Amino acid sequence: MNDVERKKFLKHLEKLISGDMEALVFAFIVYDKKAPFIRNILENKNYLDALHYDSGERLAVYYLEDDQEQADSDDHLIYLVERPDNETLQSSYSRILNLITRKPISTPWPFLVIYQVVNEDISDFMIVQIDEKSDAETFNQLDHYLKLVAYAIKNVSKENFCNREEIFELVKKEFKNEKAWISIKKGIKFTKDLIPFISLF
Repeated sequence: MNDVERKKFLKHLEKLISGDMEALVFAFIVYDKKAPFIRNILENKNYLDALHYDSGERLAVYYLEDDQEQADSDDHLIYLVERPDNETLQSSYSRILNLITRKPISTPWPFLVIYQVVNEDISDFMIVQIDEKSDAETFNQLDHYLKLVAYAIKNVSKENFCNREEIFELVKKEFKNEKAWISIKKGIKFTKDLIPFISLF
């Protein structure tokens, strides 16, 4: 991920922070074509609407979109990385994750990356693994994690929106007893087919 792409990414996040949304925390759903239940959830309007509602007004959630026709037509779609013709999808996805984490990570897919932006930079992140079992169980699990974040930040007063590091500590505290919270120390592994477009809900 070069400096130009990183600045473009951070500029977009800053717009979500300072704009009408006033986002306090960000999350990125990481999955691939071998994660059928996550795909079913994100392609189902009822599931997606429920996730949108339960994530609250101050949590900006991204996911990967594999429908280019839809991607080209939706106003909410955000292109974070322009993939050169000679670059593999794995490399493109690697650059997105490296932009967020800025360190090597390795964890079973799918998972949720929850991260924070402070002073035009990504200051902290955490990884939460998603265990796919069925559409309903996977939805309940993902919905539960988003609700935890939304609950952690729902009572932050507007005068404290600038205290972003403290806000992220509230999120970490909420996840303290979650077994799925993973501390990442190993290297990233990209061995799967990836989905190149990114949407925001």
